[in-house]
Amino acid sequence: MYAKLYPEDLFEVLFPSVVGNVSAHLTRARVDAVSCNGHSECKTVVSGDVARLGGVRAPARMTVSRVGRKVLSSMVMGPTHAMSGAAVGLAVSDLLPPDWGGPTSTAETFTFAAVCAGAALLPDLDTSQSTVSRSFGPVSNVLAKGVDALSLGFYTLTRGKRDGKRRGGHRTLTHTALFAVGIGAGVTALIVRFGKPAIIATLFIFLGLALRGLAGELAKEKGWLAVSAVAAVLSALTWQMYPTEAGSTGLGVAVALGCVTHCLGDAITKDGVPFLAPFITVRKERWWELRLPPFLSIRAGGPFEKVILGPALTVAVGLMAVWAIDGAPQAIYDAFMPVQG
Repeated sequence: MYAKLYPEDLFEVLFPSVVGNVSAHLTRARVDAVSCNGHSECKTVVSGDVARLGGVRAPARMTVSRVGRKVLSSMVMGPTHAMSGAAVGLAVSDLLPPDWGGPTSTAETFTFAAVCAGAALLPDLDTSQSTVSRSFGPVSNVLAKGVDALSLGFYTLTRGKRDGKRRGGHRTLTHTALFAVGIGAGVTALIVRFGKPAIIATLFIFLGLALRGLAGELAKEKGWLAVSAVAAVLSALTWQMYPTEAGSTGLGVAVALGCVTHCLGDAITKDGVPFLAPFITVRKERWWELRLPPFLSIRAGGPFEKVILGPALTVAVGLMAVWAIDGAPQAIYDAFMPVQG
């Protein structure tokens, strides 16, 4: 395992005398166990005393050296992914034709958006450090390790001549258009084939993920058992909103849309995402990262995401949710427009 020290903690680690005992600092420091984004090119040189932090052997001092162009990866926060999924779900629900499973009522619109929000966490199931891996306790954690191994195997089989070797599968298979389309089609096929049981299972999984992402610290405080219980109740109550085949298959569209939203969210970070892999080769690389120019990209989990992007998405989702209520647009118009005498 590798250790990543956040920049804002660097001063305290390098100058422990300024902040007191270094062991006390390590109890507070936010050190994550990561796999260097799976890249064997990255390595960590560790020296000094070691303290145990959250089950991870975390060094009091460390320097991180980077070989090649790959960098240590930080994940976008779960609430940001979930909120962006909800926003996209609310926006697309008005555009999706009913024949494709588009919502036809306020309740269906909110359910579509909630499933999309939950699915916006799903691609990070390829690492045990993510929100989604902790959403359903030991079950999701074990599943995350399996998906990590599967993703690494798929990357190894399909990598191009200039794609480097990796030690983990994070941001590979599950962060591609192939995965988004495949998982969406799979959900749709299961719903068409099995009906009610598949609908309830889909709602349980993705409403549970939405709760874990949107509720943030509250969901974390209550624990995965409470999240699972609430998701079970909600899925049992809402399955009746999709009585027809067309309406039910809309859930598959919501899942695919949420995964795409997640990938686009990662694409605005400095690490990017291999969204078009492994079909399009660029400079003999099949797993090249789709990303913004450096001066436009953001640091995952950084100040911009916490202070600007997250709150902006929250406000947007709130406004869009109000607008999605049947009759709300006309009521708002009538309230603010003068009555013609």
